[in-house]
Amino acid sequence: MVALNIIKSGFDIGERMKQEEYSSFEKFLEKFNKDATSLNKIEYSTEYFGNGIFVRSVCDFDLAISDWMSLYGSLPEWHDNVIKELRKRGIPVICMLCGLHQALRQKIGEKTLINKRPCNVYHLASRDIEGNKYYQENLDKKDKKELEKLLDEYSCIFYFYPKTR
Repeated sequence: MVALNIIKSGFDIGERMKQEEYSSFEKFLEKFNKDATSLNKIEYSTEYFGNGIFVRSVCDFDLAISDWMSLYGSLPEWHDNVIKELRKRGIPVICMLCGLHQALRQKIGEKTLINKRPCNVYHLASRDIEGNKYYQENLDKKDKKELEKLLDEYSCIFYFYPKTR
């Protein structure tokens, strides 16, 4: 139940974001590179890798979890259950806040119109502080292998690109 509440909270927050319109993906990227899009509001230290793929060097939530651990010594008992529930839903999370973050991304994708089309958003892969890697379900072997290489350098990888239909 906590996992669903986290996801719902992300959708609720994202619903309050303003709609943005761009004539092309290139125009969106121009604004993104100037930190001037709704996506930038939740994606600090994110860069565009290519082909709709965005990468983050450091996950702010991973750092927050580390801070929690240094203060309290362990995560709440229910944290692992939330992680398991989110992963069952196909989200490659490293902490419970990833579910919130992905729900926000998804709402921003719906509200970002590029050439009058909303964007598809998929959280593809994550790497935690210990180096464990987690992947979106249903990836083919070739894509997973490419993401695995990227995760050696980045902590979070997601897809954000206008729908084709």
